[in-house]
Amino acid sequence: MFEGLSRAMYTVTPEYVEEQYGLIYKRLRQIPLNYVQDLTSTQNFIQAMFGLSSITVTPTNGHKIVISNIRAGKKAQETIWRKILQKSGSIDTQQGQ
Repeated sequence: MFEGLSRAMYTVTPEYVEEQYGLIYKRLRQIPLNYVQDLTSTQNFIQAMFGLSSITVTPTNGHKIVISNIRAGKKAQETIWRKILQKSGSIDTQQGQ
């Protein structure tokens, strides 16, 4: 019921993806980048009309974060994915920046 009153804020660092929201009931969730199992970008019809999309960050424990209705979703997904690869050591940090 109060979720409609919340304002979500998302942060991506070299260590984790963070979701923080709520005015009355506050919630903070952090997913370490080395726990991310899947990164999915989706766009429904209405989002496409406004140039928006959503990114779902799914960790190994199943408690996902959905970053909804963002502009430049493809670029954001690539940025997050690059940070995940850097954290895992799959790409050289000098080359990926």
